[in-house]
Amino acid sequence: MKDLRALNLYRVKNPFVEAMLSLNNPLNSGIFEFKRDGASMYVIASIDGGREHVSASFDDKTPSEQDMEWLGKQFFKPEELKTVYEGPTGIPEAHTRHLWRQP
Repeated sequence: MKDLRALNLYRVKNPFVEAMLSLNNPLNSGIFEFKRDGASMYVIASIDGGREHVSASFDDKTPSEQDMEWLGKQFFKPEELKTVYEGPTGIPEAHTRHLWRQP
């Protein structure tokens, strides 16, 4: 995963979520908000069980393939993208998609 401090312009604070998910290392975790086609994409990045994890959602739609491709480029180095995979379907969070990478 890239050094996520480079995305500080898009970082948002939510102490409750940060504490619940242990998002206390700005190098590899955090909560972010990006604008995509006029809509807010909400992103949580973390290390989960040794795996790098990025989840993305919109308020009223599921991120598209293009959104997820763009997102991967924001959070992972070009050489890492070869080992990034999408989370399984059927995860119950509405409008959420996930990217994972085993470092």
